[in-house]
Amino acid sequence: PPSTTNMAIDKKGLLYTVTRNDYNTPLRKLNIEGNNVLTGYYIIDPALQDIYVDNNGLIYTVSNNDQHFPIVSVHDKYGNLLFAFGDKIQDSFKIGVFDNPVGVAVDSNGDIWVLDKKASIVQVFTKTEFASMVITAINAYESGNYKLAEDLFEEVVRQNAMFALAHSNLGKIYQKDGRYELALESYRIANNKEGYSDVFWELRDEWIANNLIYLLLSLVLFYILFVLFKKHKEKIKIYHTFREYLNSLKKKKFYHEFAMLKRILKDPLDVVYEIKFRQSIRIRTATLLYVIFVFLHIICDYYVRGYLFRSISVDVVLTYELLKWFIPLLLLGIANHLINSLQSGEGFYRDIFIGIIYATAPVLLFKLPIDIISNVLTYNEKFIFDLANYVIYGWTIINVIIVIKEINNYKVG
Repeated sequence: PPSTTNMAIDKKGLLYTVTRNDYNTPLRKLNIEGNNVLTGYYIIDPALQDIYVDNNGLIYTVSNNDQHFPIVSVHDKYGNLLFAFGDKIQDSFKIGVFDNPVGVAVDSNGDIWVLDKKASIVQVFTKTEFASMVITAINAYESGNYKLAEDLFEEVVRQNAMFALAHSNLGKIYQKDGRYELALESYRIANNKEGYSDVFWELRDEWIANNLIYLLLSLVLFYILFVLFKKHKEKIKIYHTFREYLNSLKKKKFYHEFAMLKRILKDPLDVVYEIKFRQSIRIRTATLLYVIFVFLHIICDYYVRGYLFRSISVDVVLTYELLKWFIPLLLLGIANHLINSLQSGEGFYRDIFIGIIYATAPVLLFKLPIDIISNVLTYNEKFIFDLANYVIYGWTIINVIIVIKEINNYKVG
């Protein structure tokens, strides 16, 4: 690993380091065991040059990056980025622009001193009223003065509604005070999913405690209605109408084709026989299922899946989503063709295409229910969500292998 570029020690004796050419953890706060204890979010900058820690635990870094990264950054004691400013341009004498920044320090007034080696100057920056308010709010929170911290953070949010750290700290204050709905909203704005998960667990637990008797009564009522329906369904006219409609539907070819999705879960070899020899599944049906597969992922991943389990991105890039599934399908078809030319495989691309689409039946049938259920899960039950996804995608991969093997009539060994 690259050697440490610079270091600082705070009043508690903890060691802080910055490391050039470190693309993973260029900024570190080391405990007595030598472990990095920074948990906040900051810009990964591999050109950090110097570091300073003030008496309040705020971390100041200076970067010598040529890629227009912020030159001066201020972090809280957890490493969360608070402020960043400055740029690097050669032979520029503008305030806030540097040629070769190499050092940073903070005086007793809180002014930031930055050394520019090539220009042979020191630039001094005074905190704005807004920055001073943010730092005062952080100090009030750390000292346990939550009422003052709440007032200050609310003013910070009023002036800058996108200041994530203020929303996150407000969420912590609301959570401590039992105002869970407000805490949930603040955590979501700050994208603090760990805090959101903790508060959601509290709200869910409270909801279950208040509504458990109604849930049990609903289940009993549902069971009674189900038994009564099963006993008297022949007397219900609408039931006969529905059954006749269902029977007529079963005679349609597309019903048989869609029923194959359920069938492949139990007996993939039987479905392969239907595809390869009986050709009872049309390619247009497989194409429709492929379109459903792609848009099912878009809808579930971006809109249906629980907030805690969604990716950070909130914008759907349709081209990316289409290519994400089309390219693997295309490459799989090409690879199958090349292998067939060497191994004398029997499969046509039509059969391979239909077979692969039907092999995704576990995803087509179970992804939506799993993503719906994720809306009531927290990180404490994350393993349930992960396990369910491992099962359906693992099942799909096994089906794909079986389909390709059987359609091409490959032998093991």
